[in-house]
Amino acid sequence: MPAIGAQYRYSDYTCVKVERSEDGKYVYLYYTFNNAHSFVVDFGLPLTITTTDLGISGDWTSASVSGAKYGTATATVGEGLTYTPTETLKGVEILQLTLTDSIDSGTVTHQIYIYPATTVYYEEGFAKFTEGGFTGGSKGNGTQATEVAGKKNYNYGYDPAYERNAGPSNGTQAVSSGTTVNDVATFTFTGTAVDIYTNNDTSTGVMMVQVKDSSNKTVKLLSMDTQMANGTTDATTGQAVEAKNVPSVTFDLVTLGTYTVKISHVKRSNTEENTDPLKLDGFRVYNTLGNINDAYQEDGENSPLFVELRDHVLSAVGITSNSESQYKTDRQIVDEVFANNTTESGAIILKNGNNNTAKDLLDNGPKN
Repeated sequence: MPAIGAQYRYSDYTCVKVERSEDGKYVYLYYTFNNAHSFVVDFGLPLTITTTDLGISGDWTSASVSGAKYGTATATVGEGLTYTPTETLKGVEILQLTLTDSIDSGTVTHQIYIYPATTVYYEEGFAKFTEGGFTGGSKGNGTQATEVAGKKNYNYGYDPAYERNAGPSNGTQAVSSGTTVNDVATFTFTGTAVDIYTNNDTSTGVMMVQVKDSSNKTVKLLSMDTQMANGTTDATTGQAVEAKNVPSVTFDLVTLGTYTVKISHVKRSNTEENTDPLKLDGFRVYNTLGNINDAYQEDGENSPLFVELRDHVLSAVGITSNSESQYKTDRQIVDEVFANNTTESGAIILKNGNNNTAKDLLDNGPKN
């Protein structure tokens, strides 16, 4: 009896049809092979895919993997493979895992598809640090949960690897010290939006953030002070604290494309001799593949709606136009969001408050 071929020993297959020849001498078996496997990643941590995840077993003697575009992949005989992103995923990562045995040198190849989820969080080490100055930073330690597309165990954006992480995400951060200025971090991604996470305290500094599209056109530019400080009235006391892994900046770019973010550590004012330190903690990318994807639909995660609390409040009181002048918008916020007593209608009621209190909340209060 001939040896069973490698495609049967090292594949997941199903017998779909059995036929007997007209003369009754032969039986024909028809199989479908499932050598294509899909996984979803929502973090930049390494991903381990075992033989159990692939639905295979056997005693192959060699294994190799190829095709990685956004990272590296290594195969281990009898165990599976580990995929490690080295840059942000800008599309579907497609790997070819080839298994070979010593019986007849038979081989079988599995296609492995790795889909970036609707949101993917990357550690600060995925940025490139130029101009010197930034120290520390890492692409992350440990591995993320292995999620088969269409059979998720956790909602997109959550992973047990971060469950008890109360400090900087994954325990690392990249710091530009208080004695340097104009240190630069750059980060390229494909998607429709991005969050920049920092670790903030009472003495952290200012960053200038610029976003350019694939044509090198600047589409966003802002300055962000990461200092945690009290304001000028009782309404903003208690803010001078340490805040870890804060989404300090969010850019909704609307159009799916490839963008480059440039983060520069700058002085708070021209009169400063030195700068306060800047502590980068990570980045979250939205909709790398767009909203609609078969893998997302099977997981019930297609077309997600991302809502910021501040936008929700402003929308509730009728402030929806970004084309209005900043002064007019701010005036509306003062008049409509912050009511000065309980007889007025507003999103926030200030007992014994006044316009100074409202202005303090607007200028120095939470911006989420």
